[in-house]
Amino acid sequence: RLQVLGVDVTDSVEAGSAMVRQTGVTYPIARDPRGQFTAAFGGTQLPHSVLLAADGTVLAVHDGAMDAAELRRFVDR
Repeated sequence: RLQVLGVDVTDSVEAGSAMVRQTGVTYPIARDPRGQFTAAFGGTQLPHSVLLAADGTVLAVHDGAMDAAELRRFVDR
């Protein structure tokens, strides 16, 4: 199973909400206006993806956008 959580790191609440409406995102979105989440997982650019095991162990990290094939390889680790 896979759960996705988006993290809005720099936008205002209004801008983040507008982006969710515009893109049709249906997964939960958390706010991190100071970028602490990205920094904690070694992120250097956005988007920043972190793959966690159920116990919280970091399995992989990725900076930058991914196409469908890259995303499949990322989550199939």
